[in-house]
Amino acid sequence: MKKCVVLISSGFDSSVAAYLMSKNCDVILLHFDSWPFVSGKSLDRVKSLRKVLEKFTGKKFVLYCISNALVQKRLYENLGALRCVLCKRSMYKLAGVVAKKLSADFLVTGDNVGQVASQTISNLKILDAAVELSVLKPLIAYDKQEIISLSKSIGTFSISSLPGISCKIVPNRPATKSILDDVERLEKKLDLDIVFKDCLSTLKLVK
Repeated sequence: MKKCVVLISSGFDSSVAAYLMSKNCDVILLHFDSWPFVSGKSLDRVKSLRKVLEKFTGKKFVLYCISNALVQKRLYENLGALRCVLCKRSMYKLAGVVAKKLSADFLVTGDNVGQVASQTISNLKILDAAVELSVLKPLIAYDKQEIISLSKSIGTFSISSLPGISCKIVPNRPATKSILDDVERLEKKLDLDIVFKDCLSTLKLVK
């Protein structure tokens, strides 16, 4: 059976994506701890989501956590509109390293077209270009109501709908269209590869 790494947050989309992939894959969950740039304790909610998924599917979901706060700090101090795109690309890059370490075959995200600025067709192409591994998006054609309905049917809705967790550094006007050359040039200018090494040192298995 194929093995995948699902980037999971406390929201609706990624836990539903994890459920869908669990039908035919061994799923490893990877949560990015963005404290103090998010409000609330997102890891606690992700742990609760894992319990629900395991109970509903009867399968085991291995969970890892990694901090990307150092990346976010550098982006917050140096960027405006492109902050979200570079932040998400950093998650893809870190997840790609983790996936190779764990012998996973591909990455999975809860992205679907147009819900947030980083999920335009243009930006999704920029994100996928960050990694060599394939990035599957099982919810790409779902609308929000379909995702919420699925979350209710598998039992994750009550957790994902809890208030209080949001990113504090989302720019007022996030870029909805990015150019790969510009993005890669900014990544080099900010020396993000150096920061990635520090982030990877925080990777831990969550019991």
